Amino acid sequence: MSPISFSAIHLEDFHEIKAISDTCFGFNYLTMEQLAGIIEFPGVFLKIRHQELIIGFCITRFIADEKTPDPLILKAFSQNFSFPYGIIKTIAILPEFQNKGFGFALLETIIGRLRQKYNVRVFLYPAWTESESFLFTNKLKKLGFKSVEKIPDFWYADSMKHNYRCIKCGQPPCRCSLTLFKLSF
Repeated sequence: MSPISFSAIHLEDFHEIKAISDTCFGFNYLTMEQLAGIIEFPGVFLKIRHQELIIGFCITRFIADEKTPDPLILKAFSQNFSFPYGIIKTIAILPEFQNKGFGFALLETIIGRLRQKYNVRVFLYPAWTESESFLFTNKLKKLGFKSVEKIPDFWYADSMKHNYRCIKCGQPPCRCSLTLFKLSF
């Protein structure tokens, strides 16, 4: 793998981050407004560069206690999670750089930084089940993540509300499922 670097996502990166998101997930899965709101929360927000080109990103959240739970977890999953925990909200690598170790390196870095910054011992990873890169979850399992729940049609309502076009389903509604993975230290 060629030299890479990791650094924080800043406002000036939003256009490139959105373009990567549009390519990997579908148009408007992430909007500029959502990006601006997301980085206001506690978490770690990294981009990965390869030869000065941003080739991917990862957005996480730190959830300290029940006063600041993540709405995704509250509305969707039947399990109770102990506090605090970290959520790997979105990770994306441009298709031409996938399956080359960049995503795995980004994931390892993000977990390390969340552990260091917030002393996180529980990580949740909501994975898009129908994604061509769902095989990436095999790498999650190598890190100790375990599948704990699967929810069909997870993005149905959200895709209707925000009118985003899934790269699998096309126009709303999105009928894709989500598989939740969990890692505990």
